Amino acid sequence: MGWLILVEGTPDEPDAWKWEEIVSFPTPLDFLNELFASLCNVDTRKGRTTEKTKIPGDTRIVRGFQGTESVGFQWVEEECLETSMFPVRVEHETYGLPGMEVRWRYRREYAGQLGHAAFRHDCVMARFDTEEAMTQFQGIWRAVFGKTPVFQPAPTESPGDPFNEV
Repeated sequence: MGWLILVEGTPDEPDAWKWEEIVSFPTPLDFLNELFASLCNVDTRKGRTTEKTKIPGDTRIVRGFQGTESVGFQWVEEECLETSMFPVRVEHETYGLPGMEVRWRYRREYAGQLGHAAFRHDCVMARFDTEEAMTQFQGIWRAVFGKTPVFQPAPTESPGDPFNEV
């Protein structure tokens, strides 16, 4: 199968000013941790930063990974250091999962005293080797978010640059 894009069943987004919603809604990390625990018996809750880069315009890009060097996901965060009015942009890309690859782009918006904490979904793209792998993904997604994920073929064959629009 080629790349698919999630078109229905996206996670709920908490109100940026309601603490109870922000801490009670499942996050992308909750899903990825469960995906790796269920399919690979790998704990991805702890991560390691591998690179920090400051680029002109007061932007910082931080890269790292969670899991092991052979099974887990790498992440990239892009943050404006000058103001909190811009959300932190995040992308996760899995590696080593049996039968699938997953890329997830989202933002964390500023939520007052909580900092950049309010999740905002952008895009989930996945490639499955088999229908069974897709079914496993869907079951874990439903268990975490309570919604059925629906995919359609992505408009491009490859997700390309992490922060470009699909």
